[in-house]
Amino acid sequence: MVTVKPATKTQGQQQKKRGETAYDLIIVGAGLAGLTCALYAAQKKMRVALVEAQLPGGKLLRETHCVLPGFSGKGFLLVSQILDQLKAFPLLEQIQGQATQLHAVQPLYTCTLDDGHILHGRALVLAIGALKKSPLLQGLVALTEEGYVVAGEDTQTSVPGVYAIGDVREKPLRHLLSTAADGALAGLRIAEYLR
Repeated sequence: MVTVKPATKTQGQQQKKRGETAYDLIIVGAGLAGLTCALYAAQKKMRVALVEAQLPGGKLLRETHCVLPGFSGKGFLLVSQILDQLKAFPLLEQIQGQATQLHAVQPLYTCTLDDGHILHGRALVLAIGALKKSPLLQGLVALTEEGYVVAGEDTQTSVPGVYAIGDVREKPLRHLLSTAADGALAGLRIAEYLR
């Protein structure tokens, strides 16, 4: 299993100034959508910060049985498999910390963590699950009346460079398959966006 590192530790990432770190992509949330996005982005050689306040896996950790093509078993086993795959990508850093502020001012996006550490990215992914009406999202991107993020089928939000994946996004189907698909698509679209 991959060790989750505290936000204050970096391993060779470009330092902007004390307490600040630069990435190609910041993913806020490490459930299935965030983990899948991180995997696809890392395969495209992006420097990725995967931020999660708790253990990676989100609600998958509570699933007693989940079925996906090529996988049938307990949710934590799927999370473990994805985390094992992520070990192969040295440009991916898992950061344990609570995102307290998000700002999107092109061409740089920032995520401030509860310990004061500031992450800078060239793109930002919102993968915080079904946290409707989250204060993190207020004023950042367009939201529905219910508090879901408005994003196209390509996962792009109303703000260029900011993507919404998984249950935080307004969509007709909330299922493991659509969640994983959101993550994969966002990883590929962001690679195109950053070219």
